[in-house]
Amino acid sequence: MKTINPDAENHRSDVMKFKYELPVLVGLLLGIGLALSGCGATSGFKPMFVGETPLLDSKFGDAVRAARASQTLDTQAGAKNAGKQPNMDAESAVNSVHTLRETYKTPPPTFTILGAPVQGR
Repeated sequence: MKTINPDAENHRSDVMKFKYELPVLVGLLLGIGLALSGCGATSGFKPMFVGETPLLDSKFGDAVRAARASQTLDTQAGAKNAGKQPNMDAESAVNSVHTLRETYKTPPPTFTILGAPVQGR
């Protein structure tokens, strides 16, 4: 069917273009509005500070203290050994440190037993 008015075709394409651009424009404006609303302060918002949570503050650190206590073998070890002398004299300590440092320079040789490598002393 031919249209008598040639401007009617242009009008129809403009309506179709507007039909698809309108939801995009509305969505864009809605998204901007939601993004900006997150920046505004609300009147009823009150942040949770340390002084406002007495029950939580009284329990703060209990889990760490309990874990540390469960991993400690002897809590009085420092008090028991306060006046005792060490079991090793200075010369033995120096020799053991020297031997330790030498093993890093030249590691002990390895050998194999039944095909499995074993490090010797």
